[in-house]
This record gives sequence, C-alpha cells and structure tokens, in this order.
Amino acid sequence: MYRNTLLGLPLVLGALWIFDVPLLLGIAILSPSYLAVIVGLGIASAFLAHPFRAQPGFLEIAVGLLAMAAWFYCAINIDAWLYTPHIRGPEKLVPALIGIALLCEALRRVAGMGIASLIAIMFAYGVFSQYAPGVLRGTSVPFDRYAIYLYSDTSGILGFVMEVVAGMVMAFVILGQFMKQCGTTHFFNDLSMSLFGRQTGGAAKVAVVGSSLMGMINSSTVGNILSTGVITIPLMKRSGFRPHVAAGVEAVASNGSQLAPPVMGATAFLIAEFLEIPYTEVALAALIPALLYYLILFAQVDFYARATKVETLQIEGTPTFGNVMKRGWLFLFPIAVLLILLFYFRHNPAESALIAAVSNIVPLVILRSELVNFKLVSDFFIEAGRSMLPLILIGAASGIVIGVMNLTGLGFNITMVLGQVGETYGLFPVLLITAFLCILLGMGMPTAAVYVIVAVLLTPILIKIGVTPIAAHMFVLYFGLASMLTPPVAIASYVAAGIAKTSMWKAGMAGLTLGSSSFLLPFLFAYNPALLMQGSWTEILISFCLAGLSGMLLAYAMCFLGLLKGRGLLHGPIPFALSLCVAVSSLWIQDYLLGVGAVAAVGLGYLVWLVRGISGTAALKGVQATADPTT
Repeated sequence: MYRNTLLGLPLVLGALWIFDVPLLLGIAILSPSYLAVIVGLGIASAFLAHPFRAQPGFLEIAVGLLAMAAWFYCAINIDAWLYTPHIRGPEKLVPALIGIALLCEALRRVAGMGIASLIAIMFAYGVFSQYAPGVLRGTSVPFDRYAIYLYSDTSGILGFVMEVVAGMVMAFVILGQFMKQCGTTHFFNDLSMSLFGRQTGGAAKVAVVGSSLMGMINSSTVGNILSTGVITIPLMKRSGFRPHVAAGVEAVASNGSQLAPPVMGATAFLIAEFLEIPYTEVALAALIPALLYYLILFAQVDFYARATKVETLQIEGTPTFGNVMKRGWLFLFPIAVLLILLFYFRHNPAESALIAAVSNIVPLVILRSELVNFKLVSDFFIEAGRSMLPLILIGAASGIVIGVMNLTGLGFNITMVLGQVGETYGLFPVLLITAFLCILLGMGMPTAAVYVIVAVLLTPILIKIGVTPIAAHMFVLYFGLASMLTPPVAIASYVAAGIAKTSMWKAGMAGLTLGSSSFLLPFLFAYNPALLMQGSWTEILISFCLAGLSGMLLAYAMCFLGLLKGRGLLHGPIPFALSLCVAVSSLWIQDYLLGVGAVAAVGLGYLVWLVRGISGTAALKGVQATADPTT
C-alpha cells in the first residue's frame, strides 16, 4: 500500500502543478521546492519497489523516510537558502550528503549499475578534479560548497532537466498510460496487421509499424520490446525469419520509436528546453529523419523477405483495414485532441497531454463499454508510477552531471580541445569523434539519460564549429541511441534475443545491420539541415528524396553484406558505394543540381534493377496471426 501510494503521488502532484492549482489557490510554491518533493518521493518509491530482500520491510521504509526527510527539508528551506548561499553549515551539508547518497543508490536499484557508476564517477571527479591531468583538470571547489550546490542549487539536481521530467515528461507518461489502459495498444496491433500482414515479410512489417506506434505510448526502448516483442518475434520466426534477424528487427523498430515525434522518448521536451525553442519546432524537425529511419528499416525487411522467400501472414479476426477502423477509430480521438491542441492552438504541451489523457474516457466508455472504476484507476497509478520512477531518478541524477560540468569547467575544456581539432582538420573528424563518444557514453543507459549526458558534454562542440543547434542536438541523440544497438553492450538487441531464444551476439550484429540508418542520417542532417525542416520547401523536398534513395541503396547493401552474405559485388559493395555517392551529392544541391540529378538517376536505376532480380511472390503456408477481439 505504501509503495503504490508513493508511486502514484508524484503523478497527482504533477497534474496539480501543471495546471497551476497552487497558484490558483493563492499558495506560492517555488519550482525547486516542488522538484525536491518529487525527488524525495521517487527515492522512497525506489527502495520499496526494489527492496534489499524479496519483500520490502522495515529497513526499506526507514531508508525511504530518511530520503524524504532529506529532500522535504530542502523543499521547506530552499527559498531562504537562496539568500544565504555563503552559509554552509552542517544543517545544509548533512542532508545534502544523505540526499545525494540515497539518490545514487536508488538509481542503481532502478536503472542499473552502469548509469549509477557513471554518476558516482562524475561526483568523485568533481571532488578531485584539480588533481586530474591535462584537459581533465578542473577548478578546485570546497567540498561543502560543492555538495550543497548539487543538492539545492537550480543548476544542480533541482535544475531544468528535473523540471522538464516533473512537468512535460510526466504529462506524456500519464497520457501514454491512459491510452494503454484503455486498449489503444491492441488497436495499434490490429491496425498494423491489417495494413501490412498480407505483404511479403508481413510479420516483420507488422513489428516495425506496431513498435513505432507503441512508441507514442511507451517511451522506453526496452519497455517497447517487452510489450510488443513477445507477440511479433514469435510471429516472425513462424513465418520464416531467422531468430536473430527477428530479434534485430524488433530491437531496431523499438529503438526508432525514441526518435519519432511527438514524444521521442521524452527527449523532445529536453531538446526544446536546451535550445529554448517551442516543443512543436523540435517535433517538426524530427519528422523527416524518423520517416527515413523507418523507410530504410522497412526496405531492409522487404529485401530480406523477398530474397529468402519468407512466408506471408494469413490474418484471422481482423481481415481488413476498414474493419479495424470501423471498430476502433475512436482510439485515435485522444491523439487527434493532442495534435490539434499542440499544432493548431499551440497550447502548452503538458496541459495538452493531460487534456488528451482525460479524453481517453471517450473510447473507454463507447468502445469498451467500461466505466471508470477503482481497479482501473489503481492500475493506472501503479503502472504510470513505475514508468515515471526511472525518469525521476535519471532526471535528478542528470543534475549532478550538469552541476559538476558547471563547477569544474570540464565542458569548456572538452569544447576547447575538440574545437581546435575542428579548426585544424575540419568538421568531419569532429563528427566522428563525437559519434564515438556518444556511443561509448550511452552504452546500456536509458534514453533520457543518454541524451542529457551527451548533450551537455558534446553539443557545444558541434555548435561552435558550425553545426546548427537543432542538428547538433539531434546528432548526439541519434548516436546516443545507436549505443542501444552497438555491441558489446547492445541492450536492445540482447533483450530481444532473450525473447527470440537466440545468440545475443548474432542478434546484436543483426540489430547493427538493420539499424545502419542510425549511423548515416545524423551525418546527413549535420551537413544538410534541410532534412530538419531548415530551409526552403524545394531544398527540403529534394534533400528528402535524395536521402530516401541513399537509404534504400544502403538498406539493400546492408541486407546482402550483413544478413545474407555471399552474393558478390553487385549486391553488396556496389550499392553501398552508390548509397554514399547519393548521400554526398545531396550536399551539393545548390551548386551542382545537374550533377546531383545524374548521380541520383544512376542510383535509382541500379536499385530498380536489383529489386527486380530478387522479387517474387511469397507462398501462403498458413502462418496465422489472430487479431485482438476486444477491438
């Protein structure tokens, strides 16, 4: 009971905060005070949800109460502390150390040892940075000032990342959980089956579309795999996909949902906050790269299915798209409400998400003939609270990274060194180094944590050497998420491999092959921001077409270089080289349009010839996929 109450309480407080209820009641509460309460509740929930033993007991309750005491004490006193930063007595230092230590332990329990170790290393670096060598040498800061700064300053744990998490991100988590509770997930599954189930390689295409749609609801790569992969991976295996390929398809599709608007795994709001631009601008900028990502994955699945003559699905229960829409079109009502509020009325994103969440009552009552009852509400708060828990802890821990960077000057030092590399050798080597660091830093970490850490460390470098700000942030996001597919810590592929019961290494390599667009697209929009809706409509359209053609050639090449080997130069190296030529030519649109057209014509002609050579009709051999009867 205590655990479930603590899990649900931040959602209630968040909804009240988003709608400015305290202000309407005449109660003045500073933002850091609200954030400190949320952090305290999050830490206490973590110890009860992930106890020391099999079941939580007195020890977890005691530690949770201690965490809440440390952070509630900060919430009560922070307005006075703003005027006394020079006073750093034990009444501030002791709760600061308790609060930070329990935050790190709670993070370890919820998000794993990887990110907890990184946060601990960053904290230790802040203490001893003056002794570090070379570019890592930082400014010496007294320990009491350092700990209290991280604990109570708005540039530390209670900073803008936590503000975004406890505001906009929380609102969209509530929306996603409402949609899930009301049965929208089943509707999306049936919708994707009705659209693509009968096509060649239909099982994998259903996985691609279903996982991308689920990304609107589940803002976690691993969570997406666990919710959709248990259905799609066995379906792909039965239709003829090799187990490691099925695992790779699900991993790449689920990871892509973190790059697709409107939610983008909560990072869309963080990018908007970093750049101080409207959220809708970030969502529009992310649209074309996300479309290209899924187009390339879709093409790879199709090429693989045609080349291996994978069987076609026979769908029972929901035979046509019209049937699905007739039975469940009202499930799209909350999405329509959200998009209208965001893009037509330009309403506050957090409030829009909560209004859209409430509108889920319409399909719940009309389509499922259910009324809002205690069990439904209880399940909602428990599941939504569990989804929010890692985000709260990661948002708070990200403040430690940002605070350490501010105090020690590490970010400035790294920016200065890589800026000199850029001035000497140009943009491309800096992009390569940045991409490598993003993959290295992001290994095994959740989406929001990956983005915040790499954005704080690396985006200033790219912006300094000429990359547009939105392209710089999208670049580090794409390569940070590429770490989820990159061995040896390809966590997305490894989770999918467990469901597929196949080799983790094979699944990791398949995911790396199928996710090859993750490594091409960021370089394209770093050089050509037209792919991020930055430029004239003519430039945007031509850039999209060229990037799409390049991606299709890349998809074909990687299919026969990584998934199906031994087809010779015509099917692997040549289309790969043509893909790079078309990609590079897209950077010369303004100066050499005729030459760009010639390169594109050659690439398109070769692609058509290749596809004709592998085309064929897949046999119908009774691979069954039954739609969910509730929709």
